[in-house]
Amino acid sequence: MTRNATRNEDYIVKPLANALGVLGVLSAAGRSMSLRDIAAASGTSKTTVFRYLQTLALMGFVSKQPAGDYTLGPAAFALAREDNRDATLKSAALGEMQGLAAEFGERVSLGAPKGKRIYYISMIENDSPLRLRAESGDADYFHSTALGKAMIAFMPKEKADLHLNSRLTRFTAHTLTTRRQLDQALSLVRKYGFAIDREENEVGCVCYAAPIFGWGETPVAAISVSVPISRLTADLDVRIPDRVRQRARAITTLLRQDAAAAPNPGTFKSHRGAGGASG
Repeated sequence: MTRNATRNEDYIVKPLANALGVLGVLSAAGRSMSLRDIAAASGTSKTTVFRYLQTLALMGFVSKQPAGDYTLGPAAFALAREDNRDATLKSAALGEMQGLAAEFGERVSLGAPKGKRIYYISMIENDSPLRLRAESGDADYFHSTALGKAMIAFMPKEKADLHLNSRLTRFTAHTLTTRRQLDQALSLVRKYGFAIDREENEVGCVCYAAPIFGWGETPVAAISVSVPISRLTADLDVRIPDRVRQRARAITTLLRQDAAAAPNPGTFKSHRGAGGASG
């Protein structure tokens, strides 16, 4: 075993790993299983497996059937749906993201809401040696990012509040840290259809974002272009948000076409191989 492997194992929480192993047994089976069968398949005692199952059931990852068998629960399926949603968003947005990247030569990002963070689920980088901090898979807060503000501006207040911490953390001298400041900014987002983050999340970076809607009127994602201040001109400061808004609307149209054609209205089917960017 290598030194790195040994070091990594030092951080493993074994009970958690074992509980996830039990969940994996149920997933692989594709059917309901008895406590005895799960214990045998996982190589763990029935007493220990029972405790794991009780915890997983409490969290919604496992469901206990009337006959006493266990199956995967709604939380496990929600994870699968979320992964499918992200894949659908990435596929639908790809052409428009490529169009923005080609037009402006700057980083283009696709973000989706997950709890109190927005996650970068897709990103097209530029070729410049001057790179910005965030990478695909990273997460940021709603109040400090254009992506986040573009989404919560169009959510019902009670839903938007679920995505915000009670304390709005300051990341730079320009971060909005009071609800009054944030509400004023969100009002402008609703008025103009796009959000701007001027060094609110990262010093030296300006970001422009617009919301992407699914079947309903609540955003499911947002798309953005990020520009280092050193490359930002007055012309770009006008053109980029307008183009981002247009591209976001094109993605929304594509998603709604998918939803209308899906077997169950309001769900999205995969749109891999979508055509190029709109004009």
